[in-house]
Amino acid sequence: MWTPNITKKITKREYQKTADYKMYGIIDGVSEVFIKEFLTDPGKEVFKKEYANQKFLSKLASKVNTGFSFLLVTRQQNKLCYPELIHAEWLGIIRKNKIVLTHSEYQVTFIKNFIKLQLEFFKIKFADLPKIIQSQARLANKEFIHEFFKNSSQLFAQKIITKKFSNEAEKFFKNFEQQKSYQYGKPLLWRTCVDHNKMYLVEAVEAGWHLKYFDLAECMLQTVAVSSSSDFSKQLWKIARREFKKNDQNFEEAFKGVFYYSGIRILSVFKDNQAVQKKLKNFIKEII
Repeated sequence: MWTPNITKKITKREYQKTADYKMYGIIDGVSEVFIKEFLTDPGKEVFKKEYANQKFLSKLASKVNTGFSFLLVTRQQNKLCYPELIHAEWLGIIRKNKIVLTHSEYQVTFIKNFIKLQLEFFKIKFADLPKIIQSQARLANKEFIHEFFKNSSQLFAQKIITKKFSNEAEKFFKNFEQQKSYQYGKPLLWRTCVDHNKMYLVEAVEAGWHLKYFDLAECMLQTVAVSSSSDFSKQLWKIARREFKKNDQNFEEAFKGVFYYSGIRILSVFKDNQAVQKKLKNFIKEII
């Protein structure tokens, strides 16, 4: 467990603050630590889930080759303490509210690691998960189904999607909604860094028992939404489709359900941005 060295000058670097938590870095001359401090009861529930996921993933990576590494976390009351990645090279950064993909030389490695991680995730059984992840999955099941149909109806009403698109999305989603797997939530390039020759995925707060292939759909669609090119997403799709079909003969049909789910979800996020909507809809048509 990290404790500050009170004999040294402590430097604090503020990163972000919301109503529920704040994030900051501490350098005390000996340690470099990144801290998430949770301030409210909803924030503390997030704290418990993130801590459980981070411990679970670190343990998994110590037993099998998951491709990615995961930071070891400790907790102090309402704080999560991570080693600060001061010298890390990030695969994506935010500039003027846009994501800029960097270090393209790492993207092939990211895709290889992504496939390794997913193949290990598919082996995990619901009973293997920490109790808090199991309980939250049961609570979230009805919520995400309701959210999908609400978003689909609203997008049609706003003329962002056609009735044909809405009907297709709902049909494939209904056929697929019971197929679940442990998923990271948002394994994205801008949540990935390389430090001392290890590639780390950070922010495991959204990991849990999701629709199978959710990570693939989210990574492809979110990258298309916020970056200037769809080349990375097309390359990820090409390799993932080849690898996942080896273990799932119905992969492409099954993937349509979660791809439509993520498409509806992300289109709802960008409901006021016609340029992003156009990119997303064109990409969805191209894949499906």
